[in-house]
Amino acid sequence: MRRVMCLSDFSLDSGNRMGVVLVVGMHRSGTSAICRLLDNAGVDFGTNLIPPGDDNPLGFWEDRDFIGMNEELLGSVDAWQRVVLPTLGSSEQWQRKAKTFLARWLDNRSSGAAAVGLKDPRVSRTLEQWLPFLKRPQVLFVVRNPLSVAHSLNRRDGMSVEYGLALWFVYNFEAFKALQDHCVAFQVVNYDLLMGGDTDQKEQIQNFLGLTDLNMSLLERKLQHQRFDTSDVHEDNFIEELSARFWEVLTSDSPDYGSFETAYKSVMAFYKPFSDLADRLNEAQEYSSHVEADNQLLREQVRKFELEADESKRYATHLEADIESLHASIDHLEGDLDGLRQTIASEQRQNRSMGKTINDLQNNLLRQEELLEQKESEMADTVAKYQSLQTDYQQLEQVRWQVDVLLQQLYSSKSWRWTAPLRYFRKVLSVGIRKTVLPVRWMASYFLRRLSSVKARALVSSRQNATALQHLVDNRSLEKFWNPFPDAMPPELPKIGLSVVLYNNGRWLQTFMESLLSQDYPLDKIHLFFVDNSSTDDTHSKLKDLLASNAQRFASLQVARRPNAGFGSGHDYAIRKLNVDYVLVSNVDLEFQREAIVNAVSAALSDKDVASWELRQSPYEHPKYVDPVTLQVNWSSHACILIERKVYLEVGGYEPRIFMYGEDVELSYRFRRAGYQLKYLPRAVVFHHTYESEGEIKPLQFSGSTAANLLIRCRYGNISDVLVGYFLIFALAFRGAGFNDSRRLLWRSLPGTLAKSMFFLATREKSKAAFPFRGFDYDLCREGAFWESDRAIIDQLEDLPLVTVITRTVEGREALLNQAIFSVMNQTYPSIQHIITEDGGDSTKALCEQVGGVSPERYEIRHLRCPKKGRAHAANRALDEAAGQYVVILDDDDLLLPDHIEALVTEILRNDSDAAYSLAWDTPVKYFDKSRGYYTEHAHITLPLFYQEFDREVLFHHNFLPIQSVLFKRSLAGQTIRFDEDLDYLEDWVFWKRLTKGADFRFVKKTTSIYKTPLSVNENFARRRLLDEAYKIASERPIS
Repeated sequence: MRRVMCLSDFSLDSGNRMGVVLVVGMHRSGTSAICRLLDNAGVDFGTNLIPPGDDNPLGFWEDRDFIGMNEELLGSVDAWQRVVLPTLGSSEQWQRKAKTFLARWLDNRSSGAAAVGLKDPRVSRTLEQWLPFLKRPQVLFVVRNPLSVAHSLNRRDGMSVEYGLALWFVYNFEAFKALQDHCVAFQVVNYDLLMGGDTDQKEQIQNFLGLTDLNMSLLERKLQHQRFDTSDVHEDNFIEELSARFWEVLTSDSPDYGSFETAYKSVMAFYKPFSDLADRLNEAQEYSSHVEADNQLLREQVRKFELEADESKRYATHLEADIESLHASIDHLEGDLDGLRQTIASEQRQNRSMGKTINDLQNNLLRQEELLEQKESEMADTVAKYQSLQTDYQQLEQVRWQVDVLLQQLYSSKSWRWTAPLRYFRKVLSVGIRKTVLPVRWMASYFLRRLSSVKARALVSSRQNATALQHLVDNRSLEKFWNPFPDAMPPELPKIGLSVVLYNNGRWLQTFMESLLSQDYPLDKIHLFFVDNSSTDDTHSKLKDLLASNAQRFASLQVARRPNAGFGSGHDYAIRKLNVDYVLVSNVDLEFQREAIVNAVSAALSDKDVASWELRQSPYEHPKYVDPVTLQVNWSSHACILIERKVYLEVGGYEPRIFMYGEDVELSYRFRRAGYQLKYLPRAVVFHHTYESEGEIKPLQFSGSTAANLLIRCRYGNISDVLVGYFLIFALAFRGAGFNDSRRLLWRSLPGTLAKSMFFLATREKSKAAFPFRGFDYDLCREGAFWESDRAIIDQLEDLPLVTVITRTVEGREALLNQAIFSVMNQTYPSIQHIITEDGGDSTKALCEQVGGVSPERYEIRHLRCPKKGRAHAANRALDEAAGQYVVILDDDDLLLPDHIEALVTEILRNDSDAAYSLAWDTPVKYFDKSRGYYTEHAHITLPLFYQEFDREVLFHHNFLPIQSVLFKRSLAGQTIRFDEDLDYLEDWVFWKRLTKGADFRFVKKTTSIYKTPLSVNENFARRRLLDEAYKIASERPIS
């Protein structure tokens, strides 16, 4: 049998004869025996080979990495047994791995080797993907009688003979086709002839590979497990007849696959349903495994409950014994009382002779004794009732404490004062109009002054608020892992549009343009569009002068001068004119940080189902709630925001009936009504000159936002939200807002607002989304709206201090830990070491490795395995290993808001202090499945005791420092200050008392973190009891 060549003109050079030998052939076809001959003749198959097996004791000669890459292409370890495979296609990642593997494999070849060899039966089906990377390989195509192969597979793998024949045909056909299609030189080796001692086969291999005499004695005849020939074929069996014909073609002098194309397609079509069925069976087995795991978890829970029930029974037994002891004591006391009565009776008999006076005294004494007995009986009943009431009181006191905290927050809100009209109307309905009607202006004033009442505050807070926040919480468990702000610039940045609306604000143009020109984003990919809403000052002339010297630096530049139809209408005009995928909508009174636009666009390119990406404002960050895990929000400020233009046009764009202020909330709600998400980008920062002083009131903003609130309620609120909107705007119009002309401004705009509200009511649509309303505001806001950040302090540092975040965890809390990790990765501070210290195991190590594999350079994660000695020991181990100059301790069920670390580091550097702490939300939660991170949040409370400037004497009385709210210098702890490992509760309080000795702690009055507490009253009461028991122990611990 001669060497087979492609039909095209092709020849081997001398260099190729010392190159790559690729052994191709079906399983059980003798490829391992051929490789053994080649190895003896000097072909180097490497050292990374799989070990021999029972079915191949002399070795497989297969490289582990080569097998792994073939299995990756085929889709699974067992895919070699399947006739029909999914469409194979090599990804860019696989292609890079293939090049790396081949380069390493060739570099490691022995210098004295005749050639280097590769062998894996699976390559018969992946040749199409490998051949582009192999330059002129020498291919030995090993074939064996199909019936011999099929019966061998039947004996080894229990595979039916017909299925084995089909597999033999597919393997050999695909390999043969790939070799001929790519014009690759190959030599067909007939294993049956070679094992029979055919010398032609030996000579053909030697001549083809340029080798010396092959040692044929290495071929053991017992390796020819099954022997058949074409006479054993049944002509009425399609697959047997097909494989026999193809065997004859392969072993002929001029093989060609062309006539078997139709047969190959028929075989694949025939086995396709069986392949699909196998996929479904695999899915069913996987689902069954999940169900079994869930059942095991339930069984463990049942065992846990049974143990708790046994413990309760034992406790009840002890109580019964105590009650019996009390009964015995009562019996003893009753005996003493009877003896006392007898003594009194005896004394009475002895003193009857003392006369009438003594008799009167005795009678009075008897009456007193009767009264005493009655009181004793009443006292016994009272004591029993008192004990019962004491238990009820303790439980109610815990509930009252939680309610007081909630009421305190409700009373302190501005929006509550605006709902006083509702209480007045309630009074009118219950008492009668004639008894309660007052002058209208006094009525509105009374309403707004009394807006701190609980009932009115609850009324102006929409029932949609809790649902909207819970939707954000639910999305945390849907996120697996992502890197929202890639450190590296994407290889190809898209062209974007930048829309700016001007009206008498030309004084900001110079600083705006300077910051834009300094961007990392290529200016030749920015289409700049200015809309001048008919400015009446020198804004337009300043714009022309500025653009004259800079226009050529941008992809394009357009200026449009239009009638002033409002902020949203101006941007709408620009967005519709710009033909780009993304448009950055921006105020002119801001400055971009250098990497702001790159960070924003990079985030947009990695997100799906997101309509807009809001950039963070500095120095006053917008106080609305941002989910610390997903970075999603319920509405976005449009001072600077990136919008996907296609989605913008899909929902209709800015609402033209809202002139200014509120158009961003309305468009945000419309995006969400259409099913899109909104994202907040804490690492894409702009400096916004929004307020000249803290708490500044802008008349146009006041009237515009007040009117917009009613209009948005009419379109997106429920019936209660709409009615409250009308009540609020009328009450404010009568009462005023506390600054000059506020009532006149509202009355002047009120007719137009009421007329527009009819249109908004007519354009309501049903939606699965929830839209929050809180008086004249919308979503939950955190404390610290006017806390001034100073990012420049950090940006100016050449050597940025490392911050170590320590997270304590245990097995079974991976989902909650995953969320905590996300909140740390979302931090705006760019140098973080995150130590996951696990108490008693390494169940979270895989998660840490997964995160570390894709995390940016600014974030490093490390897993620390600790013995099962408690949370305090785990924290101490992590403190010993911390490499950071500063440390934060974050429990695995708590979360950091994005600016937590930046705010605290800034405060320390600004004051040259040792530590800083901030406000935190106490969030009661109800868990449904901790292992999967499913829970509901029911409030966001800042306890009054947290509003505490640092005072060590107060700290010695009670702890006002939630553990995750503090960032401290690692040097404060030194080598001696650690957590007391025998304390399960309040160990952090003792730690703070020691750490603060002689240290300078600074208070940041801004909410930057969340810690969770149980919603259940019973759980809270049990937790409070444990804390009370630990308080005495912790308060007596020495601090030095």
